[in-house]
Amino acid sequence: MLCINDFYYPKEWDLVPNSFNYIDTIIKEIIGFGLSKENDEKLKMTMSQAISVCAYFWPFSNEEQMVLGGSVMCWCVFFDDPLDSNKFDEKKGLEIVRRTEKLLLTRTLPNNPTNLEKYAFSIFEKCFNYCGANTHMYDMFTKITIQWINSIIPFSKLNELPVHPETLKYIRKINVGVEFTQSILYVMHSNNKVDLKVWGNPIYQKLVDLSSFNVSFVNDAASACKEMKDGGGGSNLFIIIIKRLGGIEFIKEAYKQLTDLSKDCVEEFCYYEKLLLSGLSKQQQNEIQIFVDHLKCLMKGNQIWSTKTSRYAMEDHPIFQLRSSTNKLIDNNINMKVSLTNKDF
Repeated sequence: MLCINDFYYPKEWDLVPNSFNYIDTIIKEIIGFGLSKENDEKLKMTMSQAISVCAYFWPFSNEEQMVLGGSVMCWCVFFDDPLDSNKFDEKKGLEIVRRTEKLLLTRTLPNNPTNLEKYAFSIFEKCFNYCGANTHMYDMFTKITIQWINSIIPFSKLNELPVHPETLKYIRKINVGVEFTQSILYVMHSNNKVDLKVWGNPIYQKLVDLSSFNVSFVNDAASACKEMKDGGGGSNLFIIIIKRLGGIEFIKEAYKQLTDLSKDCVEEFCYYEKLLLSGLSKQQQNEIQIFVDHLKCLMKGNQIWSTKTSRYAMEDHPIFQLRSSTNKLIDNNINMKVSLTNKDF
């Protein structure tokens, strides 16, 4: 058996999740926008489990901020899951991305908007209004959101061919959505007075990139069974390493490689955090620290949440902490040995 705690994080990064009260509000939102029916218990459970991560990502946010961020994340799941699993043909998928990009850039609804587009428009308008005069923070949020939505289809196409781990890591850095999630905090704390020179500092971007890699490593370990169950897995680094090593018999060695990569990211992050702060005034250190600390919450919170949600749970999941949160409405059970030796996988 594998252990989630083999993913190393400093003790001081431990956190207690926020209240989960925001989830009920958001479930009512999606029912109101026609994205779920009142009696669709499976969809409501699936969405609740997905957006429960927000309590771990934003442990110090107030209730209004939690609803705002949770709504964005809920839209993200509705938008991402069908595109990521190729439920639309390529032409339709690209059209959805283009329409959403235009919605974000123009702040107007497209012709004949879908319920999801109406939901997106409502959420992003709330974010715009929340930022008030600090429109540069909303602009950063929008720019990063557009970058993320345009990464989904290219990432899903990695399933169609053998992919080198380094190629995967480069694209996954964008697609995993850490920078997108970080940008939601730009809205929540749009009144912070971070100097534009700090936002443009390549060391700050390095911290975001390291966080993205780290979260993707944990996600790939946790979600491997779910992805194979959904017919994917060709773009999952954990699965790729297992196959490159020779098969399921090498799962422990593959997991060790993944946890070592994760630890390297954490250690680099700590180094570059000190380097970034050392070049700033005391006032700017205080302004940027909340955003740097949020990246730590994303990394550590993602690890904790992975063991609490039924989104990735499975009765005989190779990571034993992911066996206790199964839900009868969400079935990820799959024979990994058979799947990894299937020539069509």
